[in-house]
Amino acid sequence: MIDKDQVPQPSQLGSVADADIRDFHDDSRLALVARFLGREVNWRPLHSQGDANPVLWGECDRRTLVLRLNADAQSAFGANRSMEWEVLKAIKSYSWSPDILHYELDEGWCLMEHHGLSLDQFGDEESSHKISGYDSQLLSAVNDMQKILAVPEFDYHSLFRYYRQRFQHQQDHQHLMQLEELIDDFFHLPQTPNCLVHHDLHQGNFCLDQGRLVILDWEYAGRGNPWLDMAALVRYHRVSIEEISRLPLCQGMPGDRIRHYLALAARVNLSLESLWIAARKSA
Repeated sequence: MIDKDQVPQPSQLGSVADADIRDFHDDSRLALVARFLGREVNWRPLHSQGDANPVLWGECDRRTLVLRLNADAQSAFGANRSMEWEVLKAIKSYSWSPDILHYELDEGWCLMEHHGLSLDQFGDEESSHKISGYDSQLLSAVNDMQKILAVPEFDYHSLFRYYRQRFQHQQDHQHLMQLEELIDDFFHLPQTPNCLVHHDLHQGNFCLDQGRLVILDWEYAGRGNPWLDMAALVRYHRVSIEEISRLPLCQGMPGDRIRHYLALAARVNLSLESLWIAARKSA
């Protein structure tokens, strides 16, 4: 029997990055962006290309801009662009929110300010130092998120149903079993109260902008179970159980219960990653 209080270590889930980045220069959306900016921009691929969406950067009027070209639903399933736009509007007044210049929902692109290096672009020692220096901003951001309720609800049931249908069609019994274990774990998490959840708080989605911590990529966000984000803080950012216990939803909860639910949420996060990768590889 697996000890559900033992926090799992990140497994080697593999990379879903495409070996060859497609040529984006013929993408018709670049002309739409140029029309919005009033000039052409020499767009180049950004550092990390593990994302399903091509992410580009370019210089315009002495400013460095970032352009995301939204992938199709098959390549980025689970992402909800309409929900992301609602979330971005809800968080725009917070210091940790990205500076969005234009979000074109129908045409499928998002233009924003460049917010500096992401945390995964630092060397290991430097990254650890930088993260420890911004713990207060990180925890403050999650504290804020746990108080944000007026955002669309993330539909976990639809996601689970999608995976079940996909793996049943492929007769993939291994991942079907993993899905059932995931669902069992998920519904043993505390179900109240739901609040804004990012669902993807790895280091690549955090940038340092002149001392300001900025959280990127809200395409999987919505009102959901906050234990998933809290488990990500422990896994990716080495946040301590004591620090987690000070967050609004943990106050007054015994430490052993917090550890139990964090371990359970960590298992859910790892399973969600594994199933997402398996489903995308079989697309």
